[in-house]
Amino acid sequence: MVFPGQTAGRLMASAGGSSADGSGPLILSRNELLALLRRVFEALYGKTCDYEAMAEQILWLECHGLGGLDLLHDCLARLDGEERHADRHLLGAFLTKGPTIRFDAGGASLIGFGDLLADVLIARCAGGEIRQAEIADLRDARAILPQLHRMALAGRFAAVRISGRGNGADRFARVSASSPLPDLSGWEGAVDCAEQASLHLVCAGSEEGLRSAMRDLHPDWPEPAVTADQLAGTYRGSLNNGVKVRDLAALHAIADRVLVEATEESRRGAGE
Repeated sequence: MVFPGQTAGRLMASAGGSSADGSGPLILSRNELLALLRRVFEALYGKTCDYEAMAEQILWLECHGLGGLDLLHDCLARLDGEERHADRHLLGAFLTKGPTIRFDAGGASLIGFGDLLADVLIARCAGGEIRQAEIADLRDARAILPQLHRMALAGRFAAVRISGRGNGADRFARVSASSPLPDLSGWEGAVDCAEQASLHLVCAGSEEGLRSAMRDLHPDWPEPAVTADQLAGTYRGSLNNGVKVRDLAALHAIADRVLVEATEESRRGAGE
C-alpha cells in the first residue's frame, strides 16, 4: 500500500537491499524495529515523555502500511530541536471539564501527547458517554490512527476528522469495538499530516452514540478508501516478511546517544 507522503519510488528503492554504510534499506523484524524506535525516542525525549508509547505509534503506522517511518523521517529534525520538550505543556488542557476538550496545540506534535489524549477520552466514556476533542494548529496528525485502534480495543467507538490548512482537503477515520482497525476516507491527495492541521476527534461508548456524533463531524460521511481488512492484510505481511527500513543510519545516529537502553535489568545495574 502506498500512503500519501510515501512515493512508489521509495518503495521500489527498498528492493535493492542494504548498503554497506547502513544508509540504504534493510529488512528488520517487527521486534527489531520496535527496539530501535524505542532508543530513538528515548534519546530524543529521555524521561520527559513516554518514549515507548511514541515508538509504538510509529511502529503501528509502519506495520499497517501507513508511512510511520516516512512520518518520523519527515519530522525528525523538528523533534530533535528545542521544540521537542514543549509537547506536554498541553497537559493542563486535558483537565478541562465538560464533554469537549478544546485547545490550540501551538504547532506541537501529536506523537508527543496522542497517548494521553486517547487515555483521557477512553476514561471519560466509561459510562457510555460521548466525549470529543477539538485541537487546532497540530502537527503529525497521522499519529491519531494508532490511538483510534487503542480506543477500539478498550471497547470504545471513535471517529476523527483532520483538516489541513486552507485547502479544503479533509481526512476521516473511524473504528468500532467490533472492528478495531480503522476505515480511512479521503487520505489520498490531501496535505501530508506532518503539516499543521486541525483535528476533531469523537469517542463514544456505543455505536449509536458514535453515529450521532459522526453526523456532527460531517453530514455525509465518505465511504472508506482504505478498509480495516486491507490494513489487517498489510500487518500480516509485515509480520511474515519484516519491515524495509530506509535511512537506517539516520535512526542509529540518534539511537546511539543512548548508551544503555532503559530496561528493568539496566535500572537494577544502575542502582535505581
